[in-house]
Amino acid sequence: MTSSVDMPQKRKRKVPDYLIYETLNGKPLYYKGYKDVIRKKKKPEEIMGSSSLQAAIVSLIHVYLSVHLSDDYLVVTNEAGLHIDVGDNLANDIAVYWQDDVGTLSDNYFSTSPHVVIEVDIKADMADYATDEEYIIEKIQKMLDFGTQKVIWVLTKNQKIVVAEKLNPTWLITNWQQDIVIDENCILNLNELVKKKRLTAFLSK
Repeated sequence: MTSSVDMPQKRKRKVPDYLIYETLNGKPLYYKGYKDVIRKKKKPEEIMGSSSLQAAIVSLIHVYLSVHLSDDYLVVTNEAGLHIDVGDNLANDIAVYWQDDVGTLSDNYFSTSPHVVIEVDIKADMADYATDEEYIIEKIQKMLDFGTQKVIWVLTKNQKIVVAEKLNPTWLITNWQQDIVIDENCILNLNELVKKKRLTAFLSK
């Protein structure tokens, strides 16, 4: 009679907290490419930074809003942290706050809902989602439920924009040529903005 020997189980590597991009509905979402960092194939800074395309689009929109929105708003960027609840800490590419809602700035994340949020593409690893759209919908809904009035999600690969409003159950998917209302005095047309900065050739590659 032969005796069986238990084979040692392979230990699952713990992912360091600094590789967490955000937490959504209690789930940690890691930076895209985090597995390469764990395997020592890449350094953390190689995956945490924005791509040149994403950085350019975020910068263009941020500058445009800062110029065209009134001083009643505060426009923030740089993956602004948003604390919604325990297990929900989101990162926003661009967030537009009412100045009166911000209160005293500190070393902590924002904890009041932005008036408008603009996201550009996806920086989180999508291993836990069947599709990118599933993540986009979940994050948008979380922000709307928290009180954000409008979420705009810019997709560079197919040059589409998702627009979701808290008071409108119908979400819009449109192209970059569409005017997007930020407020009554500020209309964003991403196609015109990109053309003005002569980025069209770069985007067509």
